[in-house]
Amino acid sequence: MTMRRYLFAALFVAAAATLHAQVREADDIVTHDDLLTTVISDNWPSYNGDYTGRRYSSLTQITPANAHQLAAQWVFHSRNAGILEATPLVVDGIMYVTGSNDAYALDATTGKTIWHYVRPVTQGLIERLTEDELAMNPAYSPEVIRKNAVVGTADEVIARLKHCESLGYDEYSMWIDTGMSFERKRQSLQRLIDDVMPAFA
Repeated sequence: MTMRRYLFAALFVAAAATLHAQVREADDIVTHDDLLTTVISDNWPSYNGDYTGRRYSSLTQITPANAHQLAAQWVFHSRNAGILEATPLVVDGIMYVTGSNDAYALDATTGKTIWHYVRPVTQGLIERLTEDELAMNPAYSPEVIRKNAVVGTADEVIARLKHCESLGYDEYSMWIDTGMSFERKRQSLQRLIDDVMPAFA
């Protein structure tokens, strides 16, 4: 298989998403199909915009001819401005930005804060999500996680990657959780090499 595009399969579990689910209507949450959209226009629903990893928007309002006319429309100051480094997400006119332990929803037109969430910290550690909090967000259900993340047995991983390949993706980048021990990371990578990669030889 010739590999040219990047497909990043990563699972991000954040307390902000739980609050997001409370604020927005259930039928207005970003879906799996939304994330598979490869023509990015008004929304920027994931880190790279879409799963191709191109970080390219189809919007045409800004061009080389008018770029010099751009001017700041609003400025946002967070509690931890020195570490506000995440790529903002934009969905339906709401911009979501995060700091080390802060999540904000901003009106993308005015910069006004819609909500700000801080996860409680005990002895320097951010508190874990409770079972109830996880259950409130359908994106955290085992069924959805298994559907969206490349995890499982070798056959399941191969099937998931084959599905992505059928959508036009031809490169896969494996992210190994930094919370795992070195030995578990090595074993995970070895299983990918031995049990999955031969299916794409």
